[in-house]
Amino acid sequence: MIWILGGGGGLTPSQATALNSFIALATTPTGYHLAKDSNGLFVNTPDTGGSAAIAIGSTITSGTPGSILFVNSSGELAQDNSNLFWDDTNNRLGIGNSSPSYKLDVASSSSGTTINTLRLANNGTGANTQVKMSFNAASTEYANITAGYGAAAPQMAFDLPNVTLGRYIWSINGAEKMRIDTTGNVGIGSAPNSSWDAARKVLQISTTGALVSSANNTIYSDNWYFDGSVNKYLTTAAATLYQQTGGVHKWFTAPSGTAGTTATVTSRMELSNTGALTVASVTAITSNTDLSLGGNGTGAVKHTTSTYQDIVSATDGTTVTF
Repeated sequence: MIWILGGGGGLTPSQATALNSFIALATTPTGYHLAKDSNGLFVNTPDTGGSAAIAIGSTITSGTPGSILFVNSSGELAQDNSNLFWDDTNNRLGIGNSSPSYKLDVASSSSGTTINTLRLANNGTGANTQVKMSFNAASTEYANITAGYGAAAPQMAFDLPNVTLGRYIWSINGAEKMRIDTTGNVGIGSAPNSSWDAARKVLQISTTGALVSSANNTIYSDNWYFDGSVNKYLTTAAATLYQQTGGVHKWFTAPSGTAGTTATVTSRMELSNTGALTVASVTAITSNTDLSLGGNGTGAVKHTTSTYQDIVSATDGTTVTF
């Protein structure tokens, strides 16, 4: 840059113009022109009238590959690759990471403490003020998470839109631990059997355990399912059921059978909502055992080495023989 004093002792306008042309040719870079500043000095002045023009393809001196340039607190153009980095080869953005492995890779380090890393906000107020995160394949949205303030309280909703079949799956180290299938049935430790009766809601635990509920009817079972028409086995083994319905408790068993085939379920015991207990049959008691009965009467059934004793009601004297 060449400064030329102006004022009364300076060049005449014609001389200044001629000299200006010479200097422009010799020293003025592309994108600049010579102009007087507030002190009457001729200086290189950006053509934009402000800062130097930077265009696509311009060379940035002192910049390193991957730099995302910004203006720092001193008003200077700066870079900070360790905290803001663009991998132009793989099209990845790193925040706090100069070697991003994902499209957006955010990293920080603070052992033993929780760091606020990502915030999604809807700065509005009132009912249904929420934010939504969508997951798409091409232009089709297949999953989303909506969270914030709902109709009357804070809420978070997970949805699988635009599908008729879908599932939520929770895994640890690639191994499935829990899922919710399309029907709303839940599997813990395994996927729930797909043939459960649609009128029932099921929590299936591992391969054979299940908690099943429909209107006024709850069943806890092992190795059993109902497909809407018949009872069936989940695996090849025996089956058991405990049912609560209408205030009545019922116990059932089925002999060993093959997975997917019809299970012949037999009632073994029932406790009514009045307290009456019905036992289907007793074939053997294999150890010295006392069974005490309470309620309106007192008594006991005792297995001895060779005989079964009677139970006698203390209230009415009725004897029941086994």
